[in-house]
Amino acid sequence: FLHDKIRCKALFATHYHELVPHVVPSLGAVQPLHTAIYEDGRGGFAFLHKVKAGICKESHGLYVAQIAGIPDEVLKSAREFATRRRQG
Repeated sequence: FLHDKIRCKALFATHYHELVPHVVPSLGAVQPLHTAIYEDGRGGFAFLHKVKAGICKESHGLYVAQIAGIPDEVLKSAREFATRRRQG
């Protein structure tokens, strides 16, 4: 509907990377883009306010949660859960 009827110019979504293989190939006008992020490898990060072509294969929800002030113990638990989920 958004593609064919409204012809919207932008759509922001979490977990967009999960939709791309199933939906984007059938929508000719869609171009996947993502915002760039800097990660220092020690848990530090910065959103770079730069749009890049392609999909972002990782969720940055935990970084957003950190910025929002979610307690470290909750973030630690969420990271452990995400790691277990990725490992199967």
